[in-house]
Amino acid sequence: MFSIPSTFKNDNQDYIVVNELRQFIKENNVCKSVSKTRNELVEMVENYANTSIDNKQKVLNWIDSVTKEGIKDVYVNELSPTKSLDDLGKDNYIENIIEPYLVGLNTRNICGNGMYYGKTSRIVKYEIHQTIRGRTISFILCKMINLETRNNVQTSQLYPIFVDIYADKKYISVRAKSKSDIFEYDENGFNRSTAKKTTTEREIKKAMEFIIGVFQLEVNKGGIVNNKFKKRLYSLLEICTKTPQEIQDKILGNKQFIDDTTNEIIKNICSLQGKYEDDVKYDIMNTIEKYFSITWPDKNIFTLDREAYPLKIKATDEEESKLEQTAALEDPLQSKAIFFDNKKMLQKSKKCDGLVFKFKKLPEVKGIKRVEYFKVALMAKKSYCHFKFSEFVKESDIDNVIFSVLEP
Repeated sequence: MFSIPSTFKNDNQDYIVVNELRQFIKENNVCKSVSKTRNELVEMVENYANTSIDNKQKVLNWIDSVTKEGIKDVYVNELSPTKSLDDLGKDNYIENIIEPYLVGLNTRNICGNGMYYGKTSRIVKYEIHQTIRGRTISFILCKMINLETRNNVQTSQLYPIFVDIYADKKYISVRAKSKSDIFEYDENGFNRSTAKKTTTEREIKKAMEFIIGVFQLEVNKGGIVNNKFKKRLYSLLEICTKTPQEIQDKILGNKQFIDDTTNEIIKNICSLQGKYEDDVKYDIMNTIEKYFSITWPDKNIFTLDREAYPLKIKATDEEESKLEQTAALEDPLQSKAIFFDNKKMLQKSKKCDGLVFKFKKLPEVKGIKRVEYFKVALMAKKSYCHFKFSEFVKESDIDNVIFSVLEP
């Protein structure tokens, strides 16, 4: 009899949320009513899986896909153009390379029959997709970890890790669920005094190194990649904080005053050289925009028709001056004075160390536009970009956020 593993079944893990259980039950006509408890919904899915081989396979595939979504840390690195990367365009090449590494399951799913995992990640399955993003090779890896809960209860769990190689775009993406107090798995049992602690970041990096090693790929490292991701984050920020047309019109309506004030400051007040004209004019226009923005009665002007808006910005200029801006109450940062107080520094460096955005969810049903948002943190770190999703979001939304940085 098939039973969903406790790792995915338990509600305190948030691998499979109630809404996803209900959606699966609806789409597969398992039951007309989904007004059930979580445990009842899980039992319904398990009963459905046990009615036929086809239904079981459908559930197994669904678990693979739904556990890839949701609360995840995603690390993206840039791949160097090499012959090995070019070879990923050949299906036969991928199959020949990967087959020896596949874990010996009867079914190629995380929860397949004959399931066995240990302290080392094993490749469960791989798939090749041709999407609007180009050719993508996706892998599911899985291992066991030991976990210590808040109540000092020790348990062992499955720990799936998901890898995507965007072959045409030359990037590799690895994601896993963020966990604290996790330890390397010990087949002889968990011993707190001797257990070796690990982290989500460490497990993701090990999985990335493993896949890169299997295919003999190379990643770009160091300051060049770090600067590239910082510039990509700034480009996204610039797109999502464009001055609304209504405020642009207000500023242009005061063009003569701005020109006269600029001349007054340069010639009569400060006796400056003409080379300062652009700088003075920028400061005046920025101040005018600042007060239009922070006093604008309808703050929706900073979110309307935009896929995202910033809540927090981290940046460092060429003189190593650090900037950190945060909006209170999750209002658009663009409506706060602090954004304009540091805007010049951002525009000069054209780089961001990190951002926290509210992203608009993509519509799930054709013709129905949803205006719900989710929060995500984006950070440019050494040699990679880190995306932190702290709530359940669909795969399409995760994909949208990642490529808003990779394809600004």
